[in-house]
Amino acid sequence: MIKLKQMMKNKFDDDMGLAVRAAKIKGINQPQKLYKFASGETKEIDDLDALLEVIKFIFPNDYEEIFTEYCNDLEPNNQLIRDTLEYASLFEKEGMLNNLIDRISNSTNAKGKEWYNVYSLSLTADKLTLEKLEEKIDKLSVKSDEMKFLTSLLLLKAYINETEFKPAERELKTITRHFENIKKGYVKDSFEKRLNAARVSLALRQGDHKRTEELGKEALLNEIRCPLDVYVLMNMGNGYIMYDYEIAMNYFNEATKLANHFNDKDRLTQVKNSIDFCKTYWKKNSYNGQEINEEDYSDYNQAFYYISVGETEKAQKCLDSFEECKMDNLDKAFYYFYKGLITNERADYVKSATHFKHAGDNHYRKMPVIELEKLGEYDYIIESLLA
Repeated sequence: MIKLKQMMKNKFDDDMGLAVRAAKIKGINQPQKLYKFASGETKEIDDLDALLEVIKFIFPNDYEEIFTEYCNDLEPNNQLIRDTLEYASLFEKEGMLNNLIDRISNSTNAKGKEWYNVYSLSLTADKLTLEKLEEKIDKLSVKSDEMKFLTSLLLLKAYINETEFKPAERELKTITRHFENIKKGYVKDSFEKRLNAARVSLALRQGDHKRTEELGKEALLNEIRCPLDVYVLMNMGNGYIMYDYEIAMNYFNEATKLANHFNDKDRLTQVKNSIDFCKTYWKKNSYNGQEINEEDYSDYNQAFYYISVGETEKAQKCLDSFEECKMDNLDKAFYYFYKGLITNERADYVKSATHFKHAGDNHYRKMPVIELEKLGEYDYIIESLLA
């Protein structure tokens, strides 16, 4: 912290107009505010967005390193460390996040302790069963609207991971109520990005690709990109898989660029899976009779690929490798969809649509229904499966 202030003071001494130019950044407005901060008269610049922009403006080449070092000395009781904690979490800056959690563990006020508990839980939430996560959240008994929002968000992510989309929709309503009660500031703006990303994900499962795209565009209005935006773009592409190949691929390509920008290998793999699925769905695969590289295709995409190029025996072998007893509704839905593509049996497509319905996934449920329509299924059965 002292180093940053001294570095800024040195810069101001070398360039008398620098503080005047930097003060034009929203949230600063007065050069005197920067002079006081650099000289130590003002302890903090409490607007995190403004602070980030000032550091970036004055130190364009190494601002991340300077900002990270500055955060390492933040006081554990003030609002700025809580804002920065959310920043590190949103942008998935693991080292900074761990350090800030460690620092805020020394907070002597109730709010700081609550934030420590929730953000600590967020580090391991993905590894917990839904039941265990609910148990831990109940024990925390959070009081602040911010942490009510964040714990509800952890539950929402768990529901989506467990393909429990109907409970996820209910949880989203709870999250929205908490969000409305949070006061304006950096944390609310950051939470809004999280909330919008969740809305996009659920809109996709509700089967409204236009709504998914609209919410996605809304989520991307903020020009500052974060890793969550990879999912936003991927879900926008997934929404168009059954409707427009070019639009879907455009969104997937944007998602790929962003995942590469963040060096996010996990999300890059997920985007690639969507691309594989999309290319197979639209029969854009090239095939020369050679075995595919199984590392390039995940799970069901291997079976789907072989089906698309007419290698039904190999596709069936892929499906036979899955144990139906270990599948959730979404797995079973895809399993019977691909099985139906091999057998061309109505019963398989009906089972697929039924499992998609049980999972609450109205988007991909349309795939087996489309195949049933091709087979001339009765309208009343189609209507029942889409209800």
